[in-house]
Amino acid sequence: MERMYANSIHIIGLGGAGTNIVETFLSDERTINLLKREGIRLSLMALDVADQDIKSLQHTYEQVLKRIKAEGIPLDRLRLIAASVKSPTPDAMFDFVYDKFQDYLLREGVKLKEYRPWLSSAIEIPPLTGGVGRRRALSKAIYALNYYQLGIIQNYINAFKDQLAASIFTPIVLIVFGLGGGTGSGMVLDFVRQLRKVLGTGVAIIGLCILPCQADDPPAKGHAAYTSLMELALMLNRDLNNKVVEAYGEVYENAFNAMMFIPLAPVYGRTGNLAEAKRVIDKALVDMIYLMMDFDIADLLNGIGAEVGLTDNFINAISMMRIIYPVDDYIHALKAYIEKLTGLGRVIEEKLKVMDLVSRLLDLRKKDLTELYKKYLIETGAYVEERFDESLKELLRTSTNLDQNYLMQLKSLEDSIKAWIEDLNKGLSTIGMYAKEGGVEDAVAKNIQEGLNLLQNVAKSYEEFSQVAEAIIGRLQDLVPSARGITAGQRNLISGFVNLLRLTDTGLKCIYSYLEARALADILFKLYSKLPKTEENEKILSSLRKIGSIELQVIFNVISTLFNKPTSEVKFLDSLLTEVRILRNTLNDARNALQGELDMMLERIKLAEAEVRDAQKEFKKSLMPFSKKKIKQRLDELEKNLASLNAKKAIIDAELNKVEELISLYSDIEKKLDAVSDYRKNLYYTVELEKEYYDRMTRITKAKSVFERVAELSQEEQLKIMHKILAGEEESLSREGILKEIINRETFREYMRSVIRGFRNSSIFGFAPRYRTDYIWITVAAPPGMWDQDLNEELFTAFAGYITGEVSRNITIRVIDSRDPWVISLFAVAGRGKIEDLENIVEMRSLYEKASSAEKALSRSFLVEHELELEKLYENLSK
Repeated sequence: MERMYANSIHIIGLGGAGTNIVETFLSDERTINLLKREGIRLSLMALDVADQDIKSLQHTYEQVLKRIKAEGIPLDRLRLIAASVKSPTPDAMFDFVYDKFQDYLLREGVKLKEYRPWLSSAIEIPPLTGGVGRRRALSKAIYALNYYQLGIIQNYINAFKDQLAASIFTPIVLIVFGLGGGTGSGMVLDFVRQLRKVLGTGVAIIGLCILPCQADDPPAKGHAAYTSLMELALMLNRDLNNKVVEAYGEVYENAFNAMMFIPLAPVYGRTGNLAEAKRVIDKALVDMIYLMMDFDIADLLNGIGAEVGLTDNFINAISMMRIIYPVDDYIHALKAYIEKLTGLGRVIEEKLKVMDLVSRLLDLRKKDLTELYKKYLIETGAYVEERFDESLKELLRTSTNLDQNYLMQLKSLEDSIKAWIEDLNKGLSTIGMYAKEGGVEDAVAKNIQEGLNLLQNVAKSYEEFSQVAEAIIGRLQDLVPSARGITAGQRNLISGFVNLLRLTDTGLKCIYSYLEARALADILFKLYSKLPKTEENEKILSSLRKIGSIELQVIFNVISTLFNKPTSEVKFLDSLLTEVRILRNTLNDARNALQGELDMMLERIKLAEAEVRDAQKEFKKSLMPFSKKKIKQRLDELEKNLASLNAKKAIIDAELNKVEELISLYSDIEKKLDAVSDYRKNLYYTVELEKEYYDRMTRITKAKSVFERVAELSQEEQLKIMHKILAGEEESLSREGILKEIINRETFREYMRSVIRGFRNSSIFGFAPRYRTDYIWITVAAPPGMWDQDLNEELFTAFAGYITGEVSRNITIRVIDSRDPWVISLFAVAGRGKIEDLENIVEMRSLYEKASSAEKALSRSFLVEHELELEKLYENLSK
């Protein structure tokens, strides 16, 4: 049973920043799961002047309501109040500020020495559908009008309280706003004191304030933000707040239990895009909110001193890091990888069949070319049968760079084979992982390694490749059947590896045969070009041209494609198939032409045979010696002609049989490459699995935000998982089994140390390097068994540089169980900082000082009804 949350957190978003975080929280899957719990009542509120974000939130709320209704969750467990608050007219707002607001203040018990209307009709009011444009003074007026005169916000607060009170869990209210925004920061201090009046002191109210970054507009990071910060100090700084209460009344007493600040700058620094940075910070804050539900908030508040009140050290900056150990994702990815390797084995087996067809094609063409060379020698009177083979070798050796070209092709082939090995190696490495030295499994693993080394160095080992490969294959065939420790899945991998050795061996021979045939075709073309131009020689030249420049090129393209990785091969198969079909069609035409010649020859032979028979009959009947002699001469001529025709028929028959064999081989290759062939299906299946594997691995290793780190499993850990899968022992890949047998604890600790050290950079809290404190709080949410005292010590060491006193006393670490079995969350509160410690305070103050009097006046909100100018307000309080 899933454990209960320690707190029930209810969120109020003010302004655009706050509204967006409420929407992010509402749309989070964890919120749906939260609402399924008995006793939960979730109260959310968002107030903004602008329309767009509120409308988006309302739409999300409607979708969530539909879903929880569909899942049978009572609708009363969730209530959202989302409103765009405005003034009915500008005049109504001005009248309220001038004539009515002071009366409401007096009724509240405010000490109003001199009421100061802060708006006049001379002020240009922007279109409020887009917000108040950083004019915090305008936001205050709109809020006050809607709270006091219209009573709308009072009703919202009461409804919010009713829903909150119905929850059986300890309620905590978070008020989220942006420091530099006009709406949220312009109404937050008045809103929180009204909220406190309704909720009483029993409910903790915590502010979450987002600090601006360098990409914000000048008002947001300048005078609006600076004024907002200095006004927050009037409530959060105990000494200043006491003076405010003394001067203006108890209604201005600090209503917050604590204020947390989170900087936007580190996120923008990583994303480089302001909109994206805001989305990331929204998601991170929701993660922090859910983590805050799991530990005692009172413990945190007590630790940072919020309960007794802080003075000028009221800045509590927060940051978080989620360390994801995606073990389950790796298991799914590695399953896809193993399935891909199985498919790859089938593809290699099919490739070997195609390569055998290519080898037979090359043998036929080399035989044809050899016969043409023999014919050339006979025709030129240079043929000597005993020296023919040596003459052919010498011709190739002296007339071409055959060996040099072969080495160039082998280097290219070696790169392709290495890509194949890269695919197979991880799976093959699982073989013999736990083998006993000298055992059968160990011998299998060593033979595989020898084969891998051979494949990776074909450019050096080609002369002995065939012999060594066959020896390795023979040993594996002897060893594997008796290797009990090798699983069925691993046997499939070994089979694929053996076929890769055979494919490479055949491929090496085919490449050499291709180069020989191509060279011989080129040489013969030159030789026959020098012979007298006869019909037969012209026919031979045409044939050599087709063989050399067309057919052999197609054959080479087939060889090259077969050694491509499947992802590359699928891109070229259709064009290659077209080339093969064109070649086969050309051969079909040649066959048809030969068949026509044969048919004509058969007719001529038939006529010649008839003439011979007639002459033979005439010869037998003739009695006259002279006449018989003449008939005999004619019969001899006819028989000679018949023999010549039969000889020509035999040549045509031989040529036709050769073409038929070529057509048969090309047809078989065409069938293998066809779109509906098993080869293609296996190829596409393998490509899809490879894509799935790499997509999964990309998703695994890609951190989703600045606040996340993904711990990649080492090669050794991945191999251990693969071994379990291949051994059919997936049931042992439970969380406990993985921690015990798979995870390298020292590697894990070292990775965690590197993440923890990142907290040494004060910028992640929005502080300058000068920041020092006497208190830091750290919550560690870790799965059982994944955190220990050594890592606690790493935290002490990493944060020690911020501490002014004794580290062990001034840093509090609370370790709780993570709800996710493979996620560790580090939530840190860098407490008790000062305004001067903020990293961007210098720029903020500088922009404030450069602002005009009108800009400064419109950036005021809290206590502006008592004093228009911020400096004078501080001056009055210091008296």
